[in-house]
Amino acid sequence: MICPDNCEPPMHSGLPVSLRRVWIVLLIAAVLGLWIFAARAGDPSIATRLKAGLRSMLSVRQNAAFAMIIALALIPALRRQALPILNTLRHPSIRTRRWLTLAVAGLSIVYLLLTALHQHRDLFPKWHDEFMYLLQARFLAHGRLWMPGHPLHDFFETFYVFTTPKYAPISFPGAALLFAPGIWLALPKWVIPLLISGACVGLLYRIVAELSDGLVALLSAFFLLGIRMFRFQALLAMANIPLLFFALVMVYGWLKWRREHRLGFAALIGVAMGWAVITRPADAMAASLPVAIAILFDLRRLAARQGLLTAAVVLACAAPFVCLQLIFNVGVSGKISQLPYTLYNKQDWPHMAIGVPVFDPAVKPQSHLAQKQQMYDEWLVPFILQHQPDNWLRVWINKRIPEWLLTSVPNDLFLLFVPVGLLGLTDRRRWVLFGVLPGALLIYGLLTVFIAHYSCLGFAAVTLLVMLGLRQVERVFPGEIVGSAMPALIAVAVLFGLPEISPWIRDDRGHDMPIVAKSQRLSELVRAPAIVLYKFTPGQNVHEEPVYNLDVLWPDDAPIIRAQDLGDERNQQLYRYYAERQPNRMIYRLDRADPTLALVRLGRADELSKAHPAPIATQPSP
Repeated sequence: MICPDNCEPPMHSGLPVSLRRVWIVLLIAAVLGLWIFAARAGDPSIATRLKAGLRSMLSVRQNAAFAMIIALALIPALRRQALPILNTLRHPSIRTRRWLTLAVAGLSIVYLLLTALHQHRDLFPKWHDEFMYLLQARFLAHGRLWMPGHPLHDFFETFYVFTTPKYAPISFPGAALLFAPGIWLALPKWVIPLLISGACVGLLYRIVAELSDGLVALLSAFFLLGIRMFRFQALLAMANIPLLFFALVMVYGWLKWRREHRLGFAALIGVAMGWAVITRPADAMAASLPVAIAILFDLRRLAARQGLLTAAVVLACAAPFVCLQLIFNVGVSGKISQLPYTLYNKQDWPHMAIGVPVFDPAVKPQSHLAQKQQMYDEWLVPFILQHQPDNWLRVWINKRIPEWLLTSVPNDLFLLFVPVGLLGLTDRRRWVLFGVLPGALLIYGLLTVFIAHYSCLGFAAVTLLVMLGLRQVERVFPGEIVGSAMPALIAVAVLFGLPEISPWIRDDRGHDMPIVAKSQRLSELVRAPAIVLYKFTPGQNVHEEPVYNLDVLWPDDAPIIRAQDLGDERNQQLYRYYAERQPNRMIYRLDRADPTLALVRLGRADELSKAHPAPIATQPSP
């Protein structure tokens, strides 16, 4: 049965309420039993988190708050006042729902920024991926996908960026295309990601309001804000939240299209699908497949001409994004079928592929950059060894799925209600949003690397499951006490996952990067034009890499050029290059092993080049 807007589908008459109660109790007991077993015998890192979750359930403050809410719900006068308010929130008018969507998005943006400021988070890019996407956004903002390779490409080699034969970030251009308006408007680099994150919360409210009711939708929006990884990613120039945004746009577009069959919504779906494909293709597959299946199912009810026209509009609106990726492929890798991302992995990140490749210790990165070699050995190889044919399934079940779910809730207590939520998938429309989760879990089971923030794609699906599970509990244990207490209990459980209520929770915990922080302040420390050479010593933090020139298309145009220190002998090549072109550039060295991170002045390019005046062969800069 399809439920109209703002209504909860009725329970199936063939399943008695008493039986549903038994199922819910058994499911919650089973999850708790598995939880205790895994906390004792599971993967050490996951077991530690599970034990912490079990301890949090016994939190005196949290349980005292729960007890207070239940005590208040037992007072008849308070219940009589609360229930009409809750009923009004459950059934907002269409106009109210539209305004609430904007309000939820706007308030979410404000909260995400305020909580970041409250925690004194660094509001500048720190991660390799951020630098890559922001550099690519700079290219796209100027109508470029790549630049010619730099004559001194070794000095500018860094993570996830080609410097020869072309100078280009390796990533799919979808996320950078979203960030490009921030370059045009000269906005702080966190503004566009923050706006996208707020839009995700607003869209989730709008979608859940149609799939369930307005109160569940408000709680879902609050739930999403309560997820630590969502708050952490909300201000980062990364691709995971944009992919969640596109997934939600697809679901919203499909809900509108199936009701009105307007081609404009089909176009919206096509744009979201195409943009998602060139953002994170594997994630896009998991997000697009449920919507595509739902559209094909609905097309059976339309005339053949209207069905073909709808399909053509979806494909036509997705095509420009695919064409952009193909142009990028040809320009950087030289082959229309070879992704720059794949080429980079083949060269510097071997064994990175979809599937279960057998580890060959003789295969090493082709790059001679010490930090790339170290990161491969220290960071990537452990992932590869976990992802071997004899143990990948065990790791997927025992580590990746639990880590995904633990990352997707603001309070571990909510995990008890995830399987109960499956009983609430009585409306076919809910399967479209939920369907992202199993697809994403399957795809990430086949990828070599899994990092916690990859779970962002499934946040909306997990939120829906938890809310449906709690709604099931509320419906099979009817009564004014449960009806009035349940929303407040949910809200309090989310509150205890917020850093403002639980100060030990940190969104950006343990991610201090002093070298990158100092690199952001170079304009205050040295006078342009200048070059800063960063010296890397094996054993240092490879996740902290300052050699990116984000604010220009071509490194030579940067007021302060950031480059690798390749040793005194190799550095002479750089001195002579700039002595011929920009002789007044002052050159500094920053030794990353120096605790003071002092900038050592070496001299001007023309002065330093006189030590070895022999000419070198270079290519002309563009």
